[in-house]
Order: sequence, then structure tokens, then C-alpha cells
Amino acid sequence: MNLPNWSLLIAALTLLSGCTESAKTAAPPHLKVRAEDPIQLPADEIQRLGITTNSAQFRTIPEYLETAGVVKGDTTMTMPVLSLVPGRAEEVDVQIGDQVTTGQKLATVRSDEVAQIESELLQKLLDLESEEMQLKVKLTLAQKTYNRKQLLLQEKIASQADVEGAESDLQEAEAAIRSSQIKRKGYIETAKQRLKLFGVLPAAVDKIAATKTIDHLFQVRAPRSGIITERDIDPGEAVENNKSMFTISDLHKVWVVAQVFERNLEQVSIGTPAEVSIQGAPTTKFLGQIDFIDSHVDPETRTVSVRATINNPSLKLKPDMFAKLNLTIGKISGLFVPEQAVQKLGESDIVYIKIAPNTFREQKISIGAKFNNNAQILDGLKQGDEVVTNGSVRLLGKVVQRISS
Repeated sequence: MNLPNWSLLIAALTLLSGCTESAKTAAPPHLKVRAEDPIQLPADEIQRLGITTNSAQFRTIPEYLETAGVVKGDTTMTMPVLSLVPGRAEEVDVQIGDQVTTGQKLATVRSDEVAQIESELLQKLLDLESEEMQLKVKLTLAQKTYNRKQLLLQEKIASQADVEGAESDLQEAEAAIRSSQIKRKGYIETAKQRLKLFGVLPAAVDKIAATKTIDHLFQVRAPRSGIITERDIDPGEAVENNKSMFTISDLHKVWVVAQVFERNLEQVSIGTPAEVSIQGAPTTKFLGQIDFIDSHVDPETRTVSVRATINNPSLKLKPDMFAKLNLTIGKISGLFVPEQAVQKLGESDIVYIKIAPNTFREQKISIGAKFNNNAQILDGLKQGDEVVTNGSVRLLGKVVQRISS
């Protein structure tokens, strides 16, 4: 009878014992974290991420027809600045975009025609001044003669007729002085009226009369307040008669021109409220209304041009800017949340609901239309649900990080 091999049996039992112990101490399998599992964050991290919430609310809000447009200056509020005489630009004082006021100097032009008028005035004033000097001598002499005749009459040396003759000569000399002064005013006033047509201010004519000098220059001034939207002159350039040197626009009201598809045209009419936003200031809304609808349809695009006059008190809207034009065509009621609360995860739209203090859960939703930074909720939320608005993108990032770790 063969005895069992005890050494082999003992080794087998030892091995089995070790395997059993390992099975007892093995770690449990790792549980997979899902995106829809609630996520709890410390209060300080919520503050650091800037997380805030808003409630889903049933609301009635305006329904918009959205289209793209271009900002244009209102031509009724736009004025060209013309040169009324030929010459050469000596100075140009403004740039495109500068705000100007009525009467502000825009440029200085050297003009032979202005110089001709100023030279004629100066020559007339010099001739008149020479004439006045002679008249003043005659007046002085007539005054002395009259005074002497008065004394001689008192001493009975001169007759009353002599005194009256001297008085007549004095009055004639005084009248000649007054006539010369009137003539001087007439020369100056005529020159002012002629030079006014060229933009020369009356003060410049008074300066010529006072200093007896001319500079051949006249100043081009702003005919109205506004913004320089065009500049077509540089120093040293020749200035042509009736050439537009500048364009001044008052941009406190502007036009936004857009295209509306003919299928939507029935929803738009004169007076339709309009709201404009631009990429550079997306949260600022500029208000106005439709005041022009073209009578022709573009045969290629099947669109009609419409124009809205928009209030622009901050002057942020600039000509040729692209703009988003929202036309109010009705009202819509439903459950809404701020549009920034909605995030895209794969093919699904989601929001994060606050289910307890500092605790949030992903919720898939179906959205309808988006109006004025609000998203209409068709399914997935109910009235009063608190959803994350500010910080929802960062919260999504935390969830993705948790799943991938």
C-alpha cells in the first residue's frame, strides 16, 4: 500500500489557504460615476466658480423676427460742408469721428477770391481814411471860424450874417464827417455780406478794418453740430468750388437697413417696434421702429429692404456697423429660463437643477424658441425649478472632469 505524499498535500493546502485569504481582502470593484449623478460642491468653490441660480418661470415675452442689418447715417440729419470758393487748404483741424459743434473751425483755406474782396475793402477804407483826415481839418477850421465870428459879433465887428455863414460852413463840415462814417460802415457791411458767403466771420472783417491788414485766408466752419463721418481734404490740397470737404452727421438717431424675406413680410409694417444690438455691446439694446418698407422684392434673394430709425443716445452705433435687428411681431407664452443656463452635452440640451444646498443635478430638456436671451422649455422642467445660470459652463466642466477621472 502506497502512503500519500504528505509534502505535496501540505503544499496544496497552503496554496489554497493563500488564495482564500487574497479573495477575502480584495478591494470591491470601482463604481462608475455617471453625468446625471448629483454633484455636491463646497460653498467656497461655488463662490469661486461664480455659480448663481434662477427659477424657471411661466412668462409672456415678445416674439421677434430676427434679421441682420447695417447701420447707416440718417440722411435728414447729415450735411455736407462745401467750399464755396477755390483755393488751397492751409490747415485741417478735424478727423473722421470727431464731435463738432455749430460754428467750430474745421479747416483754413487760402483763397485769391477772398483776398480780392478783402483787398478792395482795405483800399476803400484807406482812401476813406485819407478823405476823413481832410474833412477833419475842414471841420476844425470851420469850428474856429464860427467861434471867432461869434466873438466879433459880440464886439459888433461882425454882422449876424457873417455868423450864420460860419455856422452853415460848420454844419456842412460836420455833415461831411457823418457821411464819411456812414460810407465806412457801408463798405464794411458790404464786405461782411460778400465774405459771409465764403464762411468768413464778421469779426474777421472788423479785424481787417482795425489792423489794415489782410491774410488771404478764410476759415471753413461747421454749419451744424454732429460727428465728422467723411473727410475729403488734406493740408496742401487744392480746394475746388462747391467741393465737399467734410460730411457732418448727427448720429443721435441712425438708420438700420435690413432684408426681410417675402414670406415674413406680412408680419412687418410701418411702426413695427424694432430692437437693435451689436457685437461690440451685446447687452445694450437700441430701440426704434420701422419707418420704411421698400415696394420692390429682390428677384434673386426674395427679400424686401426695410429701414428702422433707431435712437442712439450713447453714439455707440456707427455708420457701416453690422447689427442684429429684432422686429417685435407678437407675443409668446411659456416656461422660460435664461438662455445662458442651457448647455450642450453631446446631442442633448441640458441644465443643472439645484436639488439641495450646494448640490446640483443634470437635467435633459427640450427647448423651443429663443427670445431676448431667454430659452423656452418644452419638456424637462417645471415652474419654480432652480437652474444654474451664471457658472453653468464651469459646472459642466467640473462634471466632465469628475467622469473622466
